[in-house]
Amino acid sequence: MAKNNKVLVVDDEETLASFLSKIIENDPLLDCQVKTAFTGEEAIEKIMSFKPDLVLCDIKLPNMNGIEVLSRAKSLDPQIYFVMMTGFTSVDSAIASLREGAYDYINKPFDANEMKVIVRNALDQRKLKTEKEWLLRELKERNEILLEQKSMLEKNLEIRIEELNKLQKLSNLLSESFGIASLIKVIPKILAMTLDADGSFLSWFSEFDSTLTVRNTFQTEDIFPKGMTLDLSSPPFDIILKEKQPPVVVFDYPCGGGRKIPVLAVCQLLGADRPFGLVGFVYSEQRMETDKIFVSLISTASSIVSLSIKNSQFFETIKKKDLEIMSFVLSLTETFGVSKNFQQKSANIAVEIAKELSVEEKYMRQLRYATLFMLFGISIPGLSTLNQAIDKLVGLISNLEFLSEPLSYILLCQENFDGSGKNGMKGSSIPEAGRILRVISDFVLYMKRYTMEKSISAIREGSGKYYDPKITESFISLISQVKLSENLYA
Repeated sequence: MAKNNKVLVVDDEETLASFLSKIIENDPLLDCQVKTAFTGEEAIEKIMSFKPDLVLCDIKLPNMNGIEVLSRAKSLDPQIYFVMMTGFTSVDSAIASLREGAYDYINKPFDANEMKVIVRNALDQRKLKTEKEWLLRELKERNEILLEQKSMLEKNLEIRIEELNKLQKLSNLLSESFGIASLIKVIPKILAMTLDADGSFLSWFSEFDSTLTVRNTFQTEDIFPKGMTLDLSSPPFDIILKEKQPPVVVFDYPCGGGRKIPVLAVCQLLGADRPFGLVGFVYSEQRMETDKIFVSLISTASSIVSLSIKNSQFFETIKKKDLEIMSFVLSLTETFGVSKNFQQKSANIAVEIAKELSVEEKYMRQLRYATLFMLFGISIPGLSTLNQAIDKLVGLISNLEFLSEPLSYILLCQENFDGSGKNGMKGSSIPEAGRILRVISDFVLYMKRYTMEKSISAIREGSGKYYDPKITESFISLISQVKLSENLYA
């Protein structure tokens, strides 16, 4: 079965390109056919033949770099969308790519789910833009043929643009709330205000049975109060939940005392494989299901709400995983004699140094993990050297995919600042996370044998040979500020 979207992955690292191709193509929600290219020249050829909707392109490519590929591609197809990938935190490169018309950029290494979200958003934006441009072209053609209908067509165009602006406003307002609880609180009000409804409500299926309960409401409390269980055997709820349901059901809803709501429009909130709830809109003026713009607006708004809720749930899952991992590692290391207080302060020092070096916020969590796991490895009884600790950690966590990035930071501790380390990496070619972690790791090893003063002296003596001088001075300065204990147990 043909897929609706085409994506081209361009990267000279064939393994990474193949990996990206698989995670995108295997995600049914993205609905993508994916091809790969490993050079800029090959990318241009495939853009001409494959005609992709979206290109994921590495900035640093041999011969023809990613920005040149972007520029050439835009001259061939102005509608093509680009997301640039780079292993360098270069603001200039990012700005240059955006000036050339890139939709977004992402820094390597990146999380697979993060990339999926960017791909989905890019394809959704392209779809909206294509729809808008198609409408403009259609209106222009009809205007040329039917001059007497010019005013009507212009009015329809204005309405559609207004609706698109409403959807953009809706998306922007929902993006301001990250937590699922706060999102549930604001969704009905934001929907009613942006879609000019008299009221709105949000309902959710129970995790334990098939009941559908109103979770929050705005100006519909007298009809759909919070906590109300909706009757799924009565219209319009029985209609919207059928297997081949219309996108939106518009219904005259009886609300007691012989009174009716002129319009109750309901639409599904879709999850990965089934609906997880409904949103409802109350209007005092009659609307018809044949009003395509109205139906499209309600349907698209509900899709935006679904995506916002799923993104919020993903955010909370990540936050919960952070807390679980940190708690587990802190407790495990404490059993080997290093107090949680010492571990937390060491991890805080790593993050503070990273901030001084302007390391991006999204890498801070992985650096914190790496620091805690490194302290765990160093604290294991019988291990007296850094390499022994690293070898032990490789054996313990190398098969845990979600810890692959912290493990890569840990392996960088085998490098020396002067280039005399395991792989000969030197100076700034060693990523900041590795340089920071190396100083902290050696300091803790010294602390197992020496006093605080002698440990600091040993770190200072290794500055320039083993350690980055700037990081060394930042580390020594921060020790006194956080009052790191002389006792690993304290």
